[in-house]
Amino acid sequence: MYRTKLHCNTLYLINTKLATGLVVMIMFVLFVPTFLHQDSAAFPYGKSFLTVRGYGNLHIQNGLTIQGTGYTLTGNSNQVQTTTVQTDRDVNIQLLMWDKLNSIQKKHVVLYLNLNGNSREIKDSDTYLRFDTGLPLQVNDPNGYFSQATVTSSENGNYITLNYHVTFAKPMQKSNMILCLWDDSKKVENTKIINVIEVDKSPDTNIGG
Repeated sequence: MYRTKLHCNTLYLINTKLATGLVVMIMFVLFVPTFLHQDSAAFPYGKSFLTVRGYGNLHIQNGLTIQGTGYTLTGNSNQVQTTTVQTDRDVNIQLLMWDKLNSIQKKHVVLYLNLNGNSREIKDSDTYLRFDTGLPLQVNDPNGYFSQATVTSSENGNYITLNYHVTFAKPMQKSNMILCLWDDSKKVENTKIINVIEVDKSPDTNIGG
C-alpha cells in the first residue's frame, strides 16, 4: 500500500514537471521567435538606435538622396547607379534617418568621400563631413575638393533629416560613400554606397580663360 502510494506520487510529480516543461517549451516556441524577429527587423546590425537603412518595419525610403536621386539603403553594402554632378554647382545631399530615442540623445554622422580605386574603406578616406548635434559641421578636406559645405538638420517624430549643400572645387572620380552613424551609447552603423557619386568639371569653368 505504501509503495503503491509512493509510486503514484512519483508519477504525479513526474507528469507535473513534464506538463510544466511542455508549457514552457510551447511558450518559448511561440513567443521568442516573435521577439527575435521584431528585434532583428528593427535593429539587425548591432542594435543601433540611429539608422539610415530601409529594412524591417522602419520603411526608410530614400535614406540617401543626391540631387533628387533617391537611394533606399538596405545593408552594409549597397550597389547603386552613379549620380554625376559638376564642379562650381550647389549639390544637395540629403540623409533621412530614424532614431529610436528621437531628440533625447545626440547624433553623430560622418559622410566619407573620395573612396575610389583600391582605396575604398573608411581608413582610406581623408575627405569627410562630420555632423555632431549642437556643434558646427566639421570639414576634413586636405585635397581641396570642397569650396563650400554646409548642413542643416530637422526632426519629425523619430525621423531626422540632414540636408547638406556642397560645392565641389575640382573633379572627383567615381567614388564610394560611407555613412558612419552612432549615438550616445556608441552603437555604430556603417553603410557603404558603391560608386554613388562622380564629380565632373563644369563646362562653364575657365570660359574665355
